Amino acid sequence: MMNQDYEQSFSRNIGVVTKKEQETIKNTTVAIAGLGGIGGVTVSILARMGINHFKIADIDTFDIQNINRQAASTHSVLGRDKVDVIEDMIKDINPSATIETYSEGIQSHNVEDFLKGVDVVVDAIDFFCFTARDILQKACHKLKVPVMFSAPLGMTATFLFFTPNSMSYTDYFGFTPNQNKFNRLLQFSLGISPSALHLKHIKFDPKRLVKMQTGPSLCPAVHLGGSILAVELLKYITGKKDVCIAPSYLQIDLFKSKMVKRKLPMGNKNPRQKLKRLIAHKIYGKYEEDFLAFIK
Repeated sequence: MMNQDYEQSFSRNIGVVTKKEQETIKNTTVAIAGLGGIGGVTVSILARMGINHFKIADIDTFDIQNINRQAASTHSVLGRDKVDVIEDMIKDINPSATIETYSEGIQSHNVEDFLKGVDVVVDAIDFFCFTARDILQKACHKLKVPVMFSAPLGMTATFLFFTPNSMSYTDYFGFTPNQNKFNRLLQFSLGISPSALHLKHIKFDPKRLVKMQTGPSLCPAVHLGGSILAVELLKYITGKKDVCIAPSYLQIDLFKSKMVKRKLPMGNKNPRQKLKRLIAHKIYGKYEEDFLAFIK
């Protein structure tokens, strides 16, 4: 049953969700891997929706370059561990929340504990952290834990959802054993946004992307991605509506007021995706050696 403080705090949810659905929200355990842009915003939204049980993982501290988009990033927390700051934020929103923190991030030795007892996982791991994402996604597949993903791209956000009954992360992206990380990056980039709506209004320096392992990111797109994750998670745990499940994908463009929701048969093995990869490699292949030299 909901206690009085919890019920009052989230009373304005009722009407959009029923009291029974709010009870489901309260009893759901969500694990968020990565507490940067998407992860931090998603935690904030889910906490304000009334999610009462969290597992959060991140190895990083806040720095000044996080200020433009990360929910908990302020000058007063620079240098602090993200897991500690986010834990404080959740407790400030909902003092009754239970929170387990993983300050080592996602590692082979802790991933199964991280996923234990979890209803849904949000994969908000940094774009270039291939090893941690592979560890998480493979463990989710093995343990049959559903895992959601969103990427803020320009003024758009994407959404993918891998469940125990859906196409797997590895099959969707078409990753192969011993594939070098540059080719994985190309396939990952193409797979998260097959419609590529963001390319119409985003400009980036490939050299900076390769050497600094960072790209442009705007606050509205991060909040959009967090909102998409929260709503799809709500739909999933309450059964209110069909969720967008791989190989289907979603991308919303705030700048163009456009949404694309489509199925991508065969994932990146789709002939159109294979053609896009050849074109992308022709354009960006000259940066491959530099990328492999800088990638961790």
